[in-house]
Amino acid sequence: MPNSSILFIDATVKNHQSLLVGIEPSTQIFVLDSEEDGIRQITNVLIKHSNFSDVHIISHGSPGCLYLGQTQLSLDTLDHYASNLKSWFPSPFLNNSAPSLLLYGCNVAAGDAGDEFIEKLHHLTGAKVAASTSPIGRTPLGGNWQLDHKLGQIQAILPIAPSTLAAYEEVLAAPVINDNITVTRAVDEDQTLSIAGISVNDTDAADIQTVTLAVAQGILNLASTDGLSGITGNGTGSISFSGTLSNVNAALSGVSYKPELNYSGNETLSITVNDGTQSASRNVAIAVTPVNDVPTIAPSGISIAEGGNGSFTTSNFGITDVDNQDVQIIVKLNSLPSKGYLTFNGNFLVVGSTFSYDQIAQLRYVHGGTQTTDPGGTSDAFTITVDDGAGGTIGATTIPVTITPVNQLPAVIGTNTLFEGETNHPVSISISDPDQPAGNYTVEILSLPADGILRLNGTPVTVGQTLSSAALANLTYSHDNNDDNFGNPPPDGFTVRVTDDGGGTGTPGSTTATINLSIQPNNDDPVLVTNTGITLNTLEGLTKVITPANLSVADPDSATTQLTYTLTAAPDPTLGGLELFRGSTWVRIGVGASFTQDDLNDGRVRYAFHQASSGDQSFADSFSFQVRDSEVREYPSRREGGIWKADGSDLQTLTFNVNIDVPPNAFGGTGGIQNPTVVGNNPPTTDLNGGIANLNEGGSRTITSALLNTTDTANTPSEIVYRITSLPTSGAIQLNGVSLGLYGSFTQADVDNNRVT
Repeated sequence: MPNSSILFIDATVKNHQSLLVGIEPSTQIFVLDSEEDGIRQITNVLIKHSNFSDVHIISHGSPGCLYLGQTQLSLDTLDHYASNLKSWFPSPFLNNSAPSLLLYGCNVAAGDAGDEFIEKLHHLTGAKVAASTSPIGRTPLGGNWQLDHKLGQIQAILPIAPSTLAAYEEVLAAPVINDNITVTRAVDEDQTLSIAGISVNDTDAADIQTVTLAVAQGILNLASTDGLSGITGNGTGSISFSGTLSNVNAALSGVSYKPELNYSGNETLSITVNDGTQSASRNVAIAVTPVNDVPTIAPSGISIAEGGNGSFTTSNFGITDVDNQDVQIIVKLNSLPSKGYLTFNGNFLVVGSTFSYDQIAQLRYVHGGTQTTDPGGTSDAFTITVDDGAGGTIGATTIPVTITPVNQLPAVIGTNTLFEGETNHPVSISISDPDQPAGNYTVEILSLPADGILRLNGTPVTVGQTLSSAALANLTYSHDNNDDNFGNPPPDGFTVRVTDDGGGTGTPGSTTATINLSIQPNNDDPVLVTNTGITLNTLEGLTKVITPANLSVADPDSATTQLTYTLTAAPDPTLGGLELFRGSTWVRIGVGASFTQDDLNDGRVRYAFHQASSGDQSFADSFSFQVRDSEVREYPSRREGGIWKADGSDLQTLTFNVNIDVPPNAFGGTGGIQNPTVVGNNPPTTDLNGGIANLNEGGSRTITSALLNTTDTANTPSEIVYRITSLPTSGAIQLNGVSLGLYGSFTQADVDNNRVT
């Protein structure tokens, strides 16, 4: 094998140019670029020139490490560069003599790391390897140029003149980061760790060291900043600073680490030191031990519409637990809301009820309907406690509930009852609104009554007129006496729009309602239409029928069978008498007896002359009567219906005149009374009043003569009148399908003909 050698020197070696001038001429020289991969640079050179017996490498070093260019050849990188290293000295070796690999770097072979490094390097390259366990360089700085650790018989020496080596003023040591703690450091979550045992060594103690510290999940604080320069990031996760060796070590001795809030797990403190030419790095392992964090709570509460309900979300409670899942967090009900209630999955909750936080969507608040206008009505609350299942608890905490107002429209009730023809009847309108207790409403008239006049303080109101709720007390109604329904006046009414103040929402609401005016029948008095009297000519007969053309009354709400003429003075019995056809015969009637308009209409009333007389005579007779309609008038005062005196003090007595003319050659009556006289009017007899039993709900029943029957020897069934003085509470009395009101009437004939239900 030729005796040839090559020397590689790293450009980062201080004053390396002073060494180059003393290299033996036969030795090839290659300076490694500090910006490139030094291992690959060496590989490329040795592949091209494979006949070197000795390879010298001068660079900075540390135990088990060479600093070559921008890379390191160390225990950590040997496997990565294995293919490169195997190509440095191709086998078989010439003359069966292994080449020599001489490593001039400080402390490369020192310690266990150095031993292992040299052994592996020998195995990968096949070369004999020599390195130093001490610093390389100037003796006064503790260095020398002796390679005291060898694998194999090595004869080669450094091809640099001794005088050159003696004149070299540096050592080839890189800074070294020491850690005298052999176990993983540990710190509890959210606590601070003071990191001891870290120091930097550098053979050239005068070098200024630039240090970078970095962690991924926390912050660092230097133990001291005295004498340091260029400090950046102190109190963050990455710090850089420069200083002398002593100042750097003071800063590192007790540097503190605090993990990020709630972080637990593995952390690495990365340390890099550069002395101006070489760098060293080291990783320090830190274990952050998890510690249970007490959960926190920041409830935002929930907003529920008045009278409504809603379910909760986690944001409503605002419970946060960094190291426990929602399913582990137990919520316990400590107190109940006062204006509503809580349900969970549809079931009512009580104090002490619990649920896990992940089920909060099943929790529902139901408002009880109290008004937001009530004192405190816009808010409610309940309290909870929290247990995270790992020892962390939260005491009683209030969950607020905001109740948003919902305007409830005013309720308007207006049911008024008055009598037909009644005037200035106060109109009752009741307005209620649970969320407007003040009662300050605006009332607008939308329509007017059809059968009367609506007045405010005596002045007729108009459509579109508005008034306050307080003014309603001055509202009156006068009925116009409409009685087109034969004694049952139609109902009347008007419509209003009532507007409230919005019930706390700021937006008023309105209700349109009909104010009902129930018109109770009020008996109309009969009116005398005709009272002409009659003239009886005996040539035509001794009797004369009194017709409606002679005597009649009218009444809009009474039947002709109810319009009764009661005799208060009978005709002169010496002249004649008043006769009424009953059954199949005419009967004489006297004071107290009566006949009806129906009798007059059907020709059942006549005057009979019976005085014996000769021809060419005339006589005057009469009878007096009072008229009743068999009804009761209630307004303005209660009395029976009839033709009354103008002052209303008593029934008016009327007189019907009869003139009898006996012409010449004619004769009068035969003398004496022809028919018996019926005096007075006996009261009717009620034979049956059995009532109705077992009527089904919603059903009806015809009132027949088997249930109600009254007889009167002096009156026909159509003249026997039943007057309603009180109405049924759960139904109605109908005549021919029309409901009868208070004081409405029907006859025995109606009952007999099944017209009453």
